[in-house]
Amino acid sequence: MNALPNVTSFAAFAKETSAMVSPPPFGAMWFSQAVKDLPPQKWLIDRIMPEDALVILHGPHGVAKTFVSLDMDIRIAIGEDWRGHRVSKGGVVYVAAEGRAGLRKRLKAWSDHYGDPGNIPFVLMTERVNLLDEDEVKHFIETIKRVNARMEMMGTPLRKITFDTLARCMPRGNENSHEHMGALVDNVDRIRRSVGSVTAMFCHHSGKDQTRGRAAIPACLRRPTP
Repeated sequence: MNALPNVTSFAAFAKETSAMVSPPPFGAMWFSQAVKDLPPQKWLIDRIMPEDALVILHGPHGVAKTFVSLDMDIRIAIGEDWRGHRVSKGGVVYVAAEGRAGLRKRLKAWSDHYGDPGNIPFVLMTERVNLLDEDEVKHFIETIKRVNARMEMMGTPLRKITFDTLARCMPRGNENSHEHMGALVDNVDRIRRSVGSVTAMFCHHSGKDQTRGRAAIPACLRRPTP
């Protein structure tokens, strides 16, 4: 075992000991190094939705969550500002696990109002994925990799995956169970990491009393405000 260096200041100690562990375990770094070297926050939608994150669009039934999320995702695929917020262009996968019958109407309404966006890197999946099932998660990862490869050929790699809704993507799961929600978040992180560092978003019904899932929806989910 290496002996600790004989140094007279904390700065010198940090410098000497950092050289003793290469690479540092678990990404460890001293405070001064973190201030200097940690990357700044980057945004998919400026000040609304961060890059490389897990976020949730949360609210009761009937407040247009699906339309808001579609509007966000189409504009990300186009690279067009969303409600005055600058957008970083990227490919999108939208998992329409609920309300598929109304999607055509929503997409047509968007196109009628804003114009046909043309051939954009936006893929709509009309079947749910069970994010608590290991086999389905593995199959989804392989599918996402193929989609991303095609998007990269278009010059716009995948940047965002939307799951609409959270409940439909965890059938028989308990939204108030820390165990189930923890497993779901772990699996979504695996999906995100399989194609780089994309943002994943859940659309989630809160229920009329706003308590649905409150006990277990983890703090790592950032809630964008429509």
